[in-house]
Amino acid sequence: MCYYRLTSKTKINTIVILISVFLYLLNRLLLKDIAEGLIHWFLVCYWNDITGAIAFSAFVHSIVFHYSKKEIHICALIAILLACGIFWEIITPFFRKNSVCDFWDIVAYESGGIIYYLSIKLCEKHISK
Repeated sequence: MCYYRLTSKTKINTIVILISVFLYLLNRLLLKDIAEGLIHWFLVCYWNDITGAIAFSAFVHSIVFHYSKKEIHICALIAILLACGIFWEIITPFFRKNSVCDFWDIVAYESGGIIYYLSIKLCEKHISK
């Protein structure tokens, strides 16, 4: 039973990561070039932050589940993403010249984590039926 859960979690997280990479590439190669107005702005500024946070959340969840055999709690996931966001958006600009601080990127990271968490819970609910 435990092996099945580990395998199904790994499969789900792998699928989430692959979908996130696909959505990133779709945006980079197509969507942001054909979109206009606010949609273009959103795709250029925040879409990759959201999809990246979804993939990062799946990766973190895989590691936590692999070593502890426990689910990651939404509060822990939000805290991890917040810590990463603070580092990437507030600390990194001090030592990397081409990096800028954008508070809304942190919001995008958190949104991606919440989307990931809710998607996983919905998927688990559907699989358990």
